[in-house]
Amino acid sequence: MAQRRRKAVAHQRRRKPARLAQYETPAYREWVERAAANVRRLRAARGWSQEQAAEACELSPRHYQAVEAGALNLTVTTLARLTAGFGVDPIELLLSAPPLRQRGPGRPKRG
Repeated sequence: MAQRRRKAVAHQRRRKPARLAQYETPAYREWVERAAANVRRLRAARGWSQEQAAEACELSPRHYQAVEAGALNLTVTTLARLTAGFGVDPIELLLSAPPLRQRGPGRPKRG
């Protein structure tokens, strides 16, 4: 059990304490949320599942889900993979977009 816990912790990216404040600034949050909303919009327009989009963008499904959730610091490499996978110009990921709709925990109800 402890080994599993250590393995999970090893995969979490640690942010330097001196930089933590920058991840909470309004400007940073706005850019991350814009990218997340645009990625979700592009995926929905193509009718892809998250797994299909992740494969097209050459990202792991977990990494792709973190992008859509706005829970990831996007690198140039990730942006390049997203633009190649969706076949769009990089600016399209950073254009102003409606904010992400917050979802509740669990699966959506059917019907």
